[in-house]
Amino acid sequence: MDAGSTFTLKGPNGTMVVQAHNGGSNSLDSKGAYLVPGAYTVTGTGGADIGPFSAALTLPARPTLTSPTNNGSITRANGLPVTWTGGSGNLVIEVYGPTDSSFTTGSVAYCDVDAAAGSFTIPPYVLQALPPTANQSSAGFVFSTQTGNTFTGTGVIAGTFEEYVNVAGFGFGWASGGFFLK
Repeated sequence: MDAGSTFTLKGPNGTMVVQAHNGGSNSLDSKGAYLVPGAYTVTGTGGADIGPFSAALTLPARPTLTSPTNNGSITRANGLPVTWTGGSGNLVIEVYGPTDSSFTTGSVAYCDVDAAAGSFTIPPYVLQALPPTANQSSAGFVFSTQTGNTFTGTGVIAGTFEEYVNVAGFGFGWASGGFFLK
């Protein structure tokens, strides 16, 4: 759908013009210099299918993962305690386990957690649904923040302005380090 060729993003670090692309999302800040915690608005003048729009979003402070650690192993029957300091908003904790040696088929445990909690334990029954892994490169752990806000506009049935940031991780799904599921 055509919502215009550019959008304007305003936040704590000033204004940025963002090029639109077909796919519904846009990665704005691969180096982490522009997107910092604070209030943002995105506006667009519209296009052939969607009229002018504006959406607001407040990015929360990012947490620091304290456990588990890189190249660690966990026993699935014991659950997985995850701890962090700081941060606000919603966190996403993912544990990956491939089900074949070519890594083309797999499974994932996906948990949404309130950052204010400071800790969360993935229960044993969830981890036991994932397969054990033969080595540290075949399982993975990813710790992310996610925040979003919906908006409406002419031609928009359901619009979402959101940020999803991988904060820490290791092994499969992260591309470095290791994680082992016993």
